[in-house]
Amino acid sequence: MPSVTAALRGTSVELELRNSGGTEVAFTLTPNDFAGKERTVWVGGGERTRLSWRTDEGRYDVTVTAGTGTRFVQRYAGTVHAG
Repeated sequence: MPSVTAALRGTSVELELRNSGGTEVAFTLTPNDFAGKERTVWVGGGERTRLSWRTDEGRYDVTVTAGTGTRFVQRYAGTVHAG
Protein backbone atom coordinates (compact mmCIF):
# COMPACT_ATOMS: atom_id res chain seq x y z
CA MET A 1 0.00 0.00 0.00
CA PRO A 2 1.66 3.27 -1.10
CA SER A 3 1.23 6.61 0.67
CA VAL A 4 2.69 10.12 0.40
CA THR A 5 2.94 12.96 2.89
CA ALA A 6 4.13 16.49 2.19
CA ALA A 7 5.70 19.14 4.42
CA LEU A 8 6.95 22.62 3.67
CA ARG A 9 10.68 23.05 4.32
CA GLY A 10 11.83 26.60 3.65
CA THR A 11 11.17 27.29 -0.01
CA SER A 12 10.76 23.65 -1.02
CA VAL A 13 8.32 20.81 -0.40
CA GLU A 14 9.54 17.63 1.27
CA LEU A 15 7.71 14.53 0.08
CA GLU A 16 7.84 11.28 2.01
CA LEU A 17 7.03 8.24 -0.13
CA ARG A 18 6.01 5.18 1.90
CA ASN A 19 5.50 1.61 0.83
CA SER A 20 3.82 -0.53 3.48
CA GLY A 21 3.55 -3.49 1.09
CA GLY A 22 5.91 -6.40 0.69
CA THR A 23 7.28 -5.66 -2.79
CA GLU A 24 9.14 -2.72 -4.32
CA VAL A 25 6.99 0.10 -5.76
CA ALA A 26 7.86 2.74 -8.37
CA PHE A 27 6.59 6.23 -7.48
CA THR A 28 6.54 8.69 -10.38
CA LEU A 29 6.57 12.45 -9.69
CA THR A 30 5.31 14.57 -12.57
CA PRO A 31 5.31 18.38 -12.62
CA ASN A 32 2.04 19.94 -13.80
CA ASP A 33 3.15 23.57 -13.82
CA PHE A 34 6.17 25.47 -12.57
CA ALA A 35 9.61 23.93 -11.92
CA GLY A 36 10.64 20.31 -11.87
CA LYS A 37 11.35 17.31 -14.05
CA GLU A 38 9.56 13.99 -14.04
CA ARG A 39 11.35 11.40 -11.99
CA THR A 40 10.78 7.88 -10.77
CA VAL A 41 11.79 6.69 -7.31
CA TRP A 42 11.76 3.03 -6.26
CA VAL A 43 10.80 2.30 -2.64
CA GLY A 44 11.30 -1.18 -1.21
CA GLY A 45 8.66 -3.09 0.72
CA GLY A 46 8.20 -1.71 4.23
CA GLU A 47 10.43 1.28 3.48
CA ARG A 48 10.13 5.02 2.95
CA THR A 49 12.11 7.66 1.10
CA ARG A 50 12.17 11.43 1.55
CA LEU A 51 12.93 13.85 -1.24
CA SER A 52 12.76 17.55 -1.85
CA TRP A 53 10.62 19.09 -4.62
CA ARG A 54 11.80 22.53 -5.75
CA THR A 55 9.45 25.45 -6.07
CA ASP A 56 9.37 28.06 -8.83
CA GLU A 57 9.25 31.45 -7.10
CA GLY A 58 7.48 29.70 -4.22
CA ARG A 59 4.94 27.83 -6.39
CA TYR A 60 4.69 24.07 -6.84
CA ASP A 61 2.36 21.61 -8.57
CA VAL A 62 3.30 17.94 -8.69
CA THR A 63 1.37 14.70 -9.17
CA VAL A 64 2.60 11.50 -7.53
CA THR A 65 1.53 8.11 -8.88
CA ALA A 66 2.52 4.61 -7.76
CA GLY A 67 2.85 1.62 -10.07
CA THR A 68 0.82 -0.81 -7.98
CA GLY A 69 -2.15 -1.40 -10.26
CA THR A 70 -4.39 0.44 -7.77
CA ARG A 71 -4.49 3.75 -9.66
CA PHE A 72 -2.82 5.54 -6.75
CA VAL A 73 -2.64 9.29 -7.51
CA GLN A 74 -2.05 12.30 -5.25
CA ARG A 75 -1.53 15.89 -6.35
CA TYR A 76 0.20 18.60 -4.33
CA ALA A 77 -0.03 22.24 -5.39
CA GLY A 78 0.34 25.57 -3.68
CA THR A 79 2.53 28.53 -2.86
CA VAL A 80 5.23 28.85 -0.23
CA HIS A 81 5.41 32.32 1.31
CA ALA A 82 8.77 33.36 2.71
CA GLY A 83 8.58 35.16 5.96
